[in-house]
Amino acid sequence: MRIVILAAGVGSRLGAPIPKPLTPLSDGRSIMQRQLEALSSRLPEVPISVVVGFEKDMIMEAHPTVSFVYNERFGETNTSKSLLRGLAQSGSDGVLWLNGDVVFEESLLDLLGPSIEADRSFVAVNRAVTGDEEVKYDLDRANQAIASAERRA
Repeated sequence: MRIVILAAGVGSRLGAPIPKPLTPLSDGRSIMQRQLEALSSRLPEVPISVVVGFEKDMIMEAHPTVSFVYNERFGETNTSKSLLRGLAQSGSDGVLWLNGDVVFEESLLDLLGPSIEADRSFVAVNRAVTGDEEVKYDLDRANQAIASAERRA
């Protein structure tokens, strides 16, 4: 099992000069720090790779104990391309992938235990209804993922 955290995006909607995963929370930790602490606490032997792009040095300096994969085309590609870069490093291991800007309760990892123990690839998805701003991709008529902006064109 391996963990891949996607943290390459610009996060332009926040209007901040830092990557979204470094956004500080009310307890003083960043989103990514909270993620890494939860993952390291519950899954101490599982290697973690972070796919970086925008302001990569800031993320790498803030979290020097994990491995990094660089998506040098982060500004012109989407999440799926960053995920492919992360998966290329995982070999045949199962992969839990996370977006680096998502705050989750540590207890979620208990619910994911069976999938983690089975060493198969998966992602946890909240199936709650979301607004347009929360969805960054859609499907075209051929059921291919496209960026939301392409959907409107």
